Amino acid sequence: MDIKKECTGYILQIYQNGKVKTDIYGDINLNKEKMTIDSIFDVASITKLFTSIVMHQIIDEKIIDLDTKIQDIESKFCKLNNVTFRDLLGHKKEIWSDGHIKEVNTIEEFYNKIYNSIIYSDTFGYSDVNYIILSILLEEIFKKPFIEIVTERIFKPLDLKNTSFGCKGRNNVVSTGVLMGEIHDPKANIAEKHNIYLGHAGIFTTAKDLMKVLECFLKMDIIFNKRIVERMLVSDEFNKYTEGGVRHTIKNREDDLPRNANNHCVKLRGYTGPDFIIDFENKIIILLMINLSAINNNRAQKEKFKISDEFMNEIYNKLAS
Repeated sequence: MDIKKECTGYILQIYQNGKVKTDIYGDINLNKEKMTIDSIFDVASITKLFTSIVMHQIIDEKIIDLDTKIQDIESKFCKLNNVTFRDLLGHKKEIWSDGHIKEVNTIEEFYNKIYNSIIYSDTFGYSDVNYIILSILLEEIFKKPFIEIVTERIFKPLDLKNTSFGCKGRNNVVSTGVLMGEIHDPKANIAEKHNIYLGHAGIFTTAKDLMKVLECFLKMDIIFNKRIVERMLVSDEFNKYTEGGVRHTIKNREDDLPRNANNHCVKLRGYTGPDFIIDFENKIIILLMINLSAINNNRAQKEKFKISDEFMNEIYNKLAS
């Protein structure tokens, strides 16, 4: 299947041998506005990467450690007994909020549903709520809004001029099927209406800005050091996610990583489509900035992901062979 039939356009960037190559295709929306290198994407769950980076920075600074219990930081999480930062970062426990966040009408309702979250499963389960809780814990630690913490620790040091939470009032924003600049994720969208920004979704950025972040994983500089990167990549054979919340290669898996990927690859994709693979062994980064939500062709999102995976995997196989 052709990836070009699933989107209005995309930006593909490949980092190899210390250089970045870029391929730009199509438009940012159905009105045929051209895609450019400065086009801005809602990266959805790739926001979790930014949250994880900050968490591992403060672990390195010994403000907390992976096994710190979250109730030691915020006792209002009264039903999350013995849940640790490790559990949340690597999705080792599946946490559910007390009802759907997207249905809240007030800030009080929002926090009530989050503070009364429960452990749905003691085993692996991917959950946005894990990273929503992490952003609230960061606010409690630093006594400032999550958006300010991420800006100070990632956006400013890397000079990410086209990266923000939400993107209202900006031009050249790639359509996701909602109003231009509005957050696609319904939980992050409703939170933004109450001036709350969360750790699971909501960041808008460009290919150039996101590639700056990803390059830091290989160069281990600016926002990273070797200890932070290595800790974020710790994993076990039973969990699809590392301690940094990125997917990794595991044996005998049915997964979206390339079948011939070595044991030093990680991947993360946002629901709207943006996707990356980092191969630490070969020092390769593949970044696909795309929107799979704008075109309604009656194809399920999982089918679109499969087509996107095939596209990414074909590129990886050529580069890594």
